[in-house]
Amino acid sequence: MSQTDTIFGIHAVESFLKRSPQNIIQLFLLKNRQDTALTAIEKKGRSSRY
Repeated sequence: MSQTDTIFGIHAVESFLKRSPQNIIQLFLLKNRQDTALTAIEKKGRSSRY
C-alpha cells in the first residue's frame, strides 16, 4: 500500500490496524462520535504510533 492511500470506514480501519499498524500515517476520527468501536480504534491507533 502506498503512503497516499486513504482508508475509511470503521471495519476497514479496524482491519488495517490489525494487519499493518506500523503503516498508519494519520488517523482521523469524528469528534462528536463516542462509541466502543471508535474508542477501540483510537486506543489501537495511539498504541501503534511508536
